[in-house]
Amino acid sequence: MPIRQIALTFTFILALIATACSPAPAPTAAPTSAPTLAATKAQPTASPAPTRPPKGAIKIAVAVPLSGEQAALGESVKIGAQFAIKQLSKPLIEMGYGVDLVSFDDKAQPAEGANVAKKIVSDAEIFAVIGPLNSSVAISATTIYNDANLALISPAASDPKLTQRGAGVVNRVIGRDDQQGVAAATFVVKELGAKSVYVVNDTTAYGKNSADAFRDAAKKLGAIIAGEESAAEQNNFDATVAAIKNANPDAIYFGGIFIQGGTFLKQLRAKNIKAHFVGPDGLGDVEFPRFAGDAAVGAYFVSLVAPVNASETASFAKDLKSELGKDAPLFTAQAYDATAIALAAITRVAQENKLARPAVTQAIRATKDFKGITGIFSFTHAGEWASARYYLIKVASANQDQWNKNTVAKIIELAPPP
Repeated sequence: MPIRQIALTFTFILALIATACSPAPAPTAAPTSAPTLAATKAQPTASPAPTRPPKGAIKIAVAVPLSGEQAALGESVKIGAQFAIKQLSKPLIEMGYGVDLVSFDDKAQPAEGANVAKKIVSDAEIFAVIGPLNSSVAISATTIYNDANLALISPAASDPKLTQRGAGVVNRVIGRDDQQGVAAATFVVKELGAKSVYVVNDTTAYGKNSADAFRDAAKKLGAIIAGEESAAEQNNFDATVAAIKNANPDAIYFGGIFIQGGTFLKQLRAKNIKAHFVGPDGLGDVEFPRFAGDAAVGAYFVSLVAPVNASETASFAKDLKSELGKDAPLFTAQAYDATAIALAAITRVAQENKLARPAVTQAIRATKDFKGITGIFSFTHAGEWASARYYLIKVASANQDQWNKNTVAKIIELAPPP
């Protein structure tokens, strides 16, 4: 996902209304799913009951950017992890452990990510890492974490290369960039009923890879490729528009980002081309309507992240607002799920009196059918989410102030490539 797009998509957030949470007894066994939040009372994490002296500290580290342009995104991960620890630590506390969150600023820089990893692995009380946010940072730190047998669960790093390095400690609770085109093709052919598609890319590696994945998947699903081309233009798409008008496809896939994508779409509609317009998460930017104008309405883009107004995250956001007094920005729910998985694994290991990093790493990788906020999680042998969710978002308004009114048209679940 382009960094600018990630940062600006941060505005795809609803103003949330706080609601009170009714308390319910928390289980003492290792959790197998995230709780129904509205029915769960937050548990203290400061210290166990006086009659149960702590056996020691269990720390979970958050390694994300907490300064610079992406600080708000990093803070969203930290908030999600804090909320999970607040709600889900009771079994460990009752066993006599203290549970704490420790935060590290990797500045969204690979070199700093490696430095942070060295600091984290040197603290023997840290048993899991939530993060990094950025794929490049995660890749730079992988060897350090792997050598220390310290598991990480990223809520945001979507580069396929992250899990292709054979590191047994790497896991993620988000989909992959190379599957965006596949998800879009599935939606276009199966949900929109398109029989023919026209594929355009902006000549960048991001755009071309996305378009190629869409083309290949659409072919496998039986769609006719009415045309395909690369268009490096920034402002004038006349030649491409003319070719598409002549081909008359049912749908158009644009592999690229919101600036060119919005301009291209505006010119398509000006020529009365009414084909469905779909693209990757590079289109999912609040600035998209500024370039597309009224043509933005009805366009679709893929999102790897559950929007706050999605049915599965809306109640979570309300409970977070109620208990912590904070909104639930981008990646908060994913970070909650990542932390919940880590806590469940640590709890299982602690109950067996085998608390050590290698055992926790194995327990995390063995996660199966864990019911979280954003989905049901099982990890593959490579640490991929076995049934990752891809959200097809429909643009609701040409007014940028109404960007948070966009709707989820469809959720596509896909297994990662073998």
